[in-house]
Amino acid sequence: VSHGIDVLGSRQGSWLLRRARIPHRFGVRGYAGGDGWCEGCVAFREDRRVSETALAFLPLLGTERDVEARPRLFLTDSEKTTAEEHWGERERDELRIVIAPGAGFPEKCWGDDNFTELILLLLEHTPHRFALIGSQEDDNRVSLPDGPNSRILKLCGATSLRESAALVSRADFVITNTTVTMHFAGAFRIPSLTLLGPWHESANLHARQWGYPEGTVLGREVSEGRSSILSPKAAFEAFRKQIVRRNETLR
Repeated sequence: VSHGIDVLGSRQGSWLLRRARIPHRFGVRGYAGGDGWCEGCVAFREDRRVSETALAFLPLLGTERDVEARPRLFLTDSEKTTAEEHWGERERDELRIVIAPGAGFPEKCWGDDNFTELILLLLEHTPHRFALIGSQEDDNRVSLPDGPNSRILKLCGATSLRESAALVSRADFVITNTTVTMHFAGAFRIPSLTLLGPWHESANLHARQWGYPEGTVLGREVSEGRSSILSPKAAFEAFRKQIVRRNETLR
């Protein structure tokens, strides 16, 4: 290996590249150190999307290609067909809504009870169909009424990452914690609502660093005196407003 990139910008990352005897090392200056061991660096900017920071390495590698700061996922026809079969035939005025209630650690989560209350509001006040996706441990996060419900697909633990991405690609809207599902939505330009847990102090900053133009990120804004996470009712109203904007865009 001749070239190595420490995308995060840390002493540990740069040390690992150096220890591996990679001669051409690139890092991030102004974040967590390690740039002194690199021959070239990009500058850390808190207000820049992380993906844009990663793309800033291209000139250092000798190319000036213009690449959109968005994930690219290439699904097979079979994966798309299977996702359509999961969703089933679309009814009149019905939207397909993916909901991903899981996250990496509890403080990052909007909350199981919050997701439960939001889904109940959606079931009561909208005609839409919902697919719950995530890992097997996410299967019991949401407490729904007993008995079958044709409007809810319970797929936590039942789909791979690629299958989950395919479900998002055939959806109309995504509601999620800040997880890979948020980036699936970004990859396919699906409108999304990302609900942050108490670990995040600024939803605005999180949106600038990780968000997408068609998505909304909501949560605490401590510097402006909003120290509580969003309530389920407020999340439902935010969803309704985004659906109105989506429909106006499609006209």
